[in-house]
Amino acid sequence: MDLCRRLFQKIHLSRHRFNLVPYLLIGGGTASYYASLTIRARDPDARVLIVSDEEESPYRRSVLSKELWWYGDEKTPANLSFQSPSSDKRRHVCYEADGFYLLPEDLDKWEHGGVALMTGTKVEKVDAENNFVQLQDGRKIEYGKCSIPHHKCILEENAELKTNISVIYDIEDYRRLHCKLDELANSLDDEASTSESFKNIVILGGDILATELAYSLNRRYARGKQSKLRIFLLVNELGVLDDILPSSLSDYCTQTLQSQGLNVLLNTKIDAFSAVLDKSSTRVRLKINQENENSLANSSGGLDEILCDHLILASGAMPAIELAKNSRLDLDNDLGGIVANEFMHVKGNVWAAGDVCSFFDRILGYRRRCTHWLHAQITGRIAGENMTSGNKTYIHQAGFFHVDARSRRTLLWNWGYKCKEI
Repeated sequence: MDLCRRLFQKIHLSRHRFNLVPYLLIGGGTASYYASLTIRARDPDARVLIVSDEEESPYRRSVLSKELWWYGDEKTPANLSFQSPSSDKRRHVCYEADGFYLLPEDLDKWEHGGVALMTGTKVEKVDAENNFVQLQDGRKIEYGKCSIPHHKCILEENAELKTNISVIYDIEDYRRLHCKLDELANSLDDEASTSESFKNIVILGGDILATELAYSLNRRYARGKQSKLRIFLLVNELGVLDDILPSSLSDYCTQTLQSQGLNVLLNTKIDAFSAVLDKSSTRVRLKINQENENSLANSSGGLDEILCDHLILASGAMPAIELAKNSRLDLDNDLGGIVANEFMHVKGNVWAAGDVCSFFDRILGYRRRCTHWLHAQITGRIAGENMTSGNKTYIHQAGFFHVDARSRRTLLWNWGYKCKEI
């Protein structure tokens, strides 16, 4: 977001007192964006306020692990755009230009409403009984209808390893990781070409995010290059994407990644990690434990420890539920997230959507919580429609199914959704 606009907004918002906001969306992600579009489509004069703790306008998070690494250049971390290979045009990660959104204090001034965006602002509590939210600075905003698509990955920092461990959830995480890896790659170019000069990047996780990121970093820094930067993917399961793919496809994906030069360690757990001072830098020593139950050979060569220069935790994030706890909303102790029904309704005038929502799927007959871009879009649209007096339920289901020959189970399968026995 433009710096002048950001400063202007913060100065004036500190003194602004809000009237009733008809539609309040907490979080600046995909679910909030599509909820706002649906609300405005069904109520053309609707006044919608999106409150986000990030500084950027709503954007597509999936490009953080793919396109920005594949097609970005040295300016990408600053301008957040990349060269599209299909159209040869620059594409920005944000859904809309900043001019699309109104300033929050101007929301009441426009006759036919609009979508206002408040950035860099954290919501501390939702009072579902009295229809208001309390911001971190103590201000309160009264709402007519409220949706909580907010989801945040929080990393508990270790003082010794603060600069050696990363997550990749938002744009700032991407920028920090990009800067760190470029720094490591450039430092290798300045060193003598010796066997001791290798630097290791370890990615922990076997789900979509970890697999995409491992492939992307290997493609950018290692594959087909005389690089001393090695990428390791530590997977706790029998293969990559093992929880959402049939075993044959999981094995195929694992073999494909290995053929690309990626070091994939299957059935691997981290028993302990510690900081190691190596020359002038700090590295991370990972004590690993491998169970050789899979026919696919690991790329580790029987390692029991890895000395890595950077560790990326990409094993999937649980939703930040502090807001729900402060607001006394029901939580799903098994799946995590806020409990909602098939209409994405939580209680009173509060709805939920996206990764944070644990909803009941009436078609399959059980409760689900999904972490996927398409799911965020669909649930955001459903929440937006039902906030405008709709009666929409979640009906999106897997497009494929398969029979697992090893256990003779029939499983539903869809990219981004876990297999489920029927």
